Amino acid sequence: MTGAARGLGAGLARELADRRMRLALLGWERERLEEAARTLPVEARRYAVDMSDDAGMEHTAQEVVDTLGPPAVVIANAGFAEGGPWRPWPGRP
Repeated sequence: MTGAARGLGAGLARELADRRMRLALLGWERERLEEAARTLPVEARRYAVDMSDDAGMEHTAQEVVDTLGPPAVVIANAGFAEGGPWRPWPGRP
């Protein structure tokens, strides 16, 4: 799960941990990731990574697979997106 250090991401991590899911928490705020993971009832792997760093994300994704196996669920919660191409809504400019 990206964006897992606080807010919605930390809340989702808590819900999934309460359901005994194995978690990989990704975010760029290492200390907040550590703090969020300490409050969970399951062990959660933490990965401090910049979502805009393609090579770093590739490495982290491979490390998650190598450590936990292929993910059953991926939650892209980080406040990060790349633009375009965009299609207009019908009836809108």
